[in-house]
Amino acid sequence: MIVDTELRPTRDVVGRLMSRLDGEGIRYCHWKSNETLGSSVLGIVDLDILADATASLALTRILSEVGFKSLVAMPDLAHPAISNFLVLDRPTGRLVHFHLYYRLVTGEGRLKGYHLPWEDAILSTRRFDAEHGLYVADPSVELVLFMVRAALRVRTLDRLLEMIGTPYFRGGLRREFQWLTQRASFGRVEALGQDLLGAAPAQRLLKMLDHPPSTRELRALRKSLGPALFPYRRFTSLGGVRTRWSREAHAVGARLRPSWLRRPAPSQRIPATGGIMIAFVGSDGSGKSTLAQGIVEWLSDKIDVLPVYFGSGQGPGSVLRWPLQLAAGFVHRLGKARPEAQAAPDANGKAARRRKPAWEVVGRVLWALTLSHEKRRKLRRAWAGHEQGMIVVCDRFPQNQVAGYMDGPLLTHWRDHRFRLLRVLARWERAPYEWAELHPPDLVIRLNVSPQIALRRKPEMSWPEVSRRITATRRLRYPRITKVVTLDADRPIDQLLLEAKNLIWDAI
Repeated sequence: MIVDTELRPTRDVVGRLMSRLDGEGIRYCHWKSNETLGSSVLGIVDLDILADATASLALTRILSEVGFKSLVAMPDLAHPAISNFLVLDRPTGRLVHFHLYYRLVTGEGRLKGYHLPWEDAILSTRRFDAEHGLYVADPSVELVLFMVRAALRVRTLDRLLEMIGTPYFRGGLRREFQWLTQRASFGRVEALGQDLLGAAPAQRLLKMLDHPPSTRELRALRKSLGPALFPYRRFTSLGGVRTRWSREAHAVGARLRPSWLRRPAPSQRIPATGGIMIAFVGSDGSGKSTLAQGIVEWLSDKIDVLPVYFGSGQGPGSVLRWPLQLAAGFVHRLGKARPEAQAAPDANGKAARRRKPAWEVVGRVLWALTLSHEKRRKLRRAWAGHEQGMIVVCDRFPQNQVAGYMDGPLLTHWRDHRFRLLRVLARWERAPYEWAELHPPDLVIRLNVSPQIALRRKPEMSWPEVSRRITATRRLRYPRITKVVTLDADRPIDQLLLEAKNLIWDAI
């Protein structure tokens, strides 16, 4: 469990924002889920801030000055008058997601079919929470909002689940209900209900506060809310159903498309400045895969991330690899079982160089062509994700400077061969590596590791092989448009990961 002292800097970055808002006299408050406010200011859960719309320009400027960056929500998550911002707490590497509301747009999950014109009622009754250093909604006002939101969000599926023993108010929803009812004034709840909803809905709502209500009670409350909320619907009945199902279908399709069709599709949020491609390069044992995986896990909860593995090892590969890997494993076992034949000496008594058998040459060619085919497909996919605004995280990246290893072409020695067929194969294999040079990453994080550390992490490798790969990594060059940062990979992974997070945040 992470202790509070490790998270305190995250609280500080949120505190700086709130201090700026207070200093410039901007009205705001954390308007919902204040039961988890402690986690919100620590960046564990999102912040939901309602702000005065007349101060939108000043608020956007302050967010930028504090370090927040704007995100663009995908259509099935986008709603009017709601913006998304993200900030990095540099000491901890934690991301804080900031939902900024200028209007109370609420309702069913992806639809949010109502605009409740109660912004002033919330902002004018806000209270300062000294423990967490920001303004929050009055508990009585928040309780009225909470019950109305619960009534608007309940669906047929919730009724079916309740029929088989799964109540609607469970888990965090039940805790929030109990937290609010313990702090709200029921007399004030009744007065607010009558003022905002009408007498009949207010009385019905009041009777539901002594116990977590059932879906039947919530549906009855929603029906009684009809006259009060009808003028604030954002869709007609048919239009709401069509929009909700369209958005849900779009969200499901976007999530399935990368795995089924191998086509990247943003499904949640992308940076307002567009996508970026990040590549981790380095010798085996430098921590490339560990860092790439850590960055994907760090970002994917907030932003659409596309991980791409360009190596030839144990990472994701095409089905074309499988028979070749099976055959290579069989030959390797067979080679161990049979003693290697020694080549006869030449006329000078020197040992002749062993000629590779035909099957070995054919196997290497097939392997090279398979990797070239994979890299073509992965490069197209990575670039498509980049152009759609996603953060593309590459574990390795194809290069055309070192032949035979280090994610470079394997058939370069055939480029000027006297047989035309071999020249054609070499040219075809080399094409994606040349394409990669024309479409370089935006940020390359080069990991320099010493041979001793690399061998400790990858004991199956030899010293000459490790040294050769380390030298090749340091010699790789990239176009001027690519920012290249070299990190000392001998350090612990957690230190490298934190530094990589700060570098990537600066590039977004």
